[in-house]
Amino acid sequence: MTKPTDLAPVPKDASVNVGDGVGLRSRTGGSVAFGVREFAGRRVVFAEVGGENRGALRPADGENLAIAARTAREKRIPLVCFMASSGAAIDEGVGAVHGWGAAAREFVACSGLVPIVFSVTGPTVS
Repeated sequence: MTKPTDLAPVPKDASVNVGDGVGLRSRTGGSVAFGVREFAGRRVVFAEVGGENRGALRPADGENLAIAARTAREKRIPLVCFMASSGAAIDEGVGAVHGWGAAAREFVACSGLVPIVFSVTGPTVS
């Protein structure tokens, strides 16, 4: 069984690859990194929420989560996410909260189509 600690962390600049996979939207910055990679012998969209600012999500982070979920749905591969987030970034205002909403819509759209696994690996609020 593969454990989260068995996976190499998603690099901050994963524009060329993420582990043995492909990094997506890696130059947008923020607290979310994601890409297509191998997990327990299967291709998945792997996302990691955390990093500096204790994982406070900015508008681009919500958009990245939404695109990760949409990619998983379109490719019909599971979405695996490790999350440590303090919630929406207060200094970003309504845009950060809207990002969470956009991500939530895409998660719901995946329901019944692809497996979604979220693992809370640190403080998570929202």
